[in-house]
Amino acid sequence: MKLKKLSIVTITIFLSFLFSGCTQKVVIQKELLCYELQDIPISEDVKIRVYKDDLDLFEARNEELKSAISFYKMQNEKYNLECKK
Repeated sequence: MKLKKLSIVTITIFLSFLFSGCTQKVVIQKELLCYELQDIPISEDVKIRVYKDDLDLFEARNEELKSAISFYKMQNEKYNLECKK
């Protein structure tokens, strides 16, 4: 009985140490660090050969990448506006 209680206490202590490192820590930064971001234009479309079966997939992937680049350009613009304040 005593051994069972001791093992339960030992496991509880071990688990409390294990999960104490997982707590969230809030860091408050008083000022915004600003960097100069460069805007690089998207290269022009080029014609390449693809199989007919892959054409729709290729065009969808191309649009997806252009959309992602446009999103990050907007994020950079917002960041630059925030830094100018």
